[in-house]
Amino acid sequence: MERAFSLRAERVRRKRRAHAPRRYLLSPAKAASYAAGMAAMVLVASVDGFGGALALGMFAGLCYAGQNMLIVAPVYLLSVIAFSPTLFTLLYTVVPVVAFAVVYIIFYRMRKNVSIVWTTVTALLSELPHAVLTVVFGGRVTEGVLSFVLAGVFAFCAQTICYAVLFRGIKTRFTPDELIAGGIVVITFAYAAACIVIEGARPVFFLFSFFLLLFAHGAGAASGFAFAVLAGIGCAAAFRAPDVIAFAALASAAAALRPFTKWATSFGVTGVYALFWLAAAPAGWGWQDLIAVALGALAFVMLPSRAVSGLFGGKRGTAAAVGGILNRNRSELSARLMSVSKVFYDMSGNLRELESEVNRYTPERLAAEVSKNYCGRCPEREGCFAALGGSTEGVI
Repeated sequence: MERAFSLRAERVRRKRRAHAPRRYLLSPAKAASYAAGMAAMVLVASVDGFGGALALGMFAGLCYAGQNMLIVAPVYLLSVIAFSPTLFTLLYTVVPVVAFAVVYIIFYRMRKNVSIVWTTVTALLSELPHAVLTVVFGGRVTEGVLSFVLAGVFAFCAQTICYAVLFRGIKTRFTPDELIAGGIVVITFAYAAACIVIEGARPVFFLFSFFLLLFAHGAGAASGFAFAVLAGIGCAAAFRAPDVIAFAALASAAAALRPFTKWATSFGVTGVYALFWLAAAPAGWGWQDLIAVALGALAFVMLPSRAVSGLFGGKRGTAAAVGGILNRNRSELSARLMSVSKVFYDMSGNLRELESEVNRYTPERLAAEVSKNYCGRCPEREGCFAALGGSTEGVI
C-alpha cells in the first residue's frame, strides 16, 4: 500500500516538473530593454568629438531607469574606448562609473531613492575632468565646454525619457517635460545615426522609415509627424542639408494611408524618398539609401500587428469594451470621491469655526463676565468685595 502511494506521488512530482514554467535570468522584455539601451549607448558613443559626453548621459539615463549597473557600466566603458582607444579615454571613463557607484551605495545605505538632481550633478562632475584635460592639454576650449554642457543636458533628458519608457512603460501618457526630453533624445540619436556610413549606405534611413511607420501606426499620425520632423532636424544637422527636414515631413504624410494597410504606408514612405532622390541626387542622395528606406519599411511590414498594438497599449474588440467600462467606472468613482471631499471640506470649516468660538469663551473671560454682570448687581456685593479684597472673579 505504501509503495503504491509513493509511486503515485512520484508521478505527480514528474508531472509538475514537466509542466513547470521556464524561469529565465532575464525576461524577454527585460532583455530587449537592455539590448535597446546598449545599442543606443554605442550609437551616441560613435559621435566624433562628443561621443564620450553623450554616452555618459545615456549611462546616467539607464542607471536612473533601474538598469543593472553591473551590465550597463561595462558597455559604457567598451563603447567609449572602442571609438577612442587611448589610455586617456580609459582614465576619464572610469570616473563616472566609480562616481555613480558611490552615489547609489550612499543612497542605498540611507534607504532613499536617488533623485534626478543628484544623478545629473554626478554626471556633470564626472565629465568635469575630461573637459578640463581637453582644455588644458588639448587646447580645445570649445570642445571642452560643449562636452561639459552636453553631458549635463543629455544626462537630464536621457534620465527623464528612459525612466518614462523603461521603468514606467511606453503605454502611459507622457508629461510635457518627458515629451521635450524625448524630442531632444530623438534629435541626438538621428544626428548620431546620420554620421554612420556603411558602403555608401546610411543606416539612419533604415531606422527612420521603420520608426516613422511604427509611431504612425502605433501612436497616431501626429506622433509620426512629430518623430519625422525631429529626426529630420537631427539628420539635417549631420548632413548640413535642410532639405532633409522637408523629406521627413512629406514622408510622414504617408501616415494618411494608415487606414488602408501597412503595405500602403510603406510604399508611400519609399516613394517619397524616390522622388527626393531623383530631384536632389547632387546633394548626396543615393540608391543605397533608397534600399535602406525600403528595408526599414519591409522590417515594419514583417512586424506583427499584435506586437505594434501591444507596444503602444492599443486595444481591440473585447479588450476595448472592457477598457471603456473601466474608464466609465473610474469617472463615476472620481465624481463620488469629489462629492465626499466637499462634505469633509465643509465639516473642516465648521469645526474650525467651532474651535474659534470655543477659544473665544475661556474660563477666565466667563468668570469676569459673571463677576461683572451678576455679582456687580447683587445687594450683598459690598460684603463680598470687602471680605475678598477685590472682585469675585478669582473665586468663580
